[in-house]
Amino acid sequence: MDSGTIYAAFVARAAKLNDGNTTTYRLAKVLGAERANLYHWQCGRPLSAKYALKIAVYCGIDPRYLVALTEVERAPDDQTRAFWQSVADDFHPGDAVVRRFLAGDDASGPRLVSVQ
Repeated sequence: MDSGTIYAAFVARAAKLNDGNTTTYRLAKVLGAERANLYHWQCGRPLSAKYALKIAVYCGIDPRYLVALTEVERAPDDQTRAFWQSVADDFHPGDAVVRRFLAGDDASGPRLVSVQ
């Protein structure tokens, strides 16, 4: 799972929780990010651990898993990439949880409010 996929899952969940009312301004405010960051993530630029953590908390998925996945994507070499992949594997929440996360399902969480 790459940063674009993680970000898309966050947007899908936010849309379900907010009756489709998810402007880039509101999404950026939730993450404490600039709207330009959202555009970069949509285009495939990797998330930082800071934003992966906020998305994980908002979506109710283990933050260690999403942070490790973003670090896999950002790793400068194969050895570092293998390390972060092993961390992601250790904290994998299970296929059913990941499928629900990717679909934006199980939308019983918070409405769009700032995540500190």
